[in-house]
Amino acid sequence: MLMREGATLVVIGIAFGMAGAFALSRVLESMLVGVGALDVATFVAGPCLLAAVAMAACWLPARKATRIAPAIALRVE
Repeated sequence: MLMREGATLVVIGIAFGMAGAFALSRVLESMLVGVGALDVATFVAGPCLLAAVAMAACWLPARKATRIAPAIALRVE
């Protein structure tokens, strides 16, 4: 459940980020050195790296939650 919720937020964030990147790419083209405004490798590698880091950040608490007995977790709350 934690991974699914985290993945949903990651996909939404990447979608908005990619839309913003495409919209601003022409504006920022003059500041880029050695990279085209719509460089495919950059537009693929960036979101993949961010998604991997975000999924790792979701996986660590999910792994910890699966190791705790539900009765103990409810008792603490």
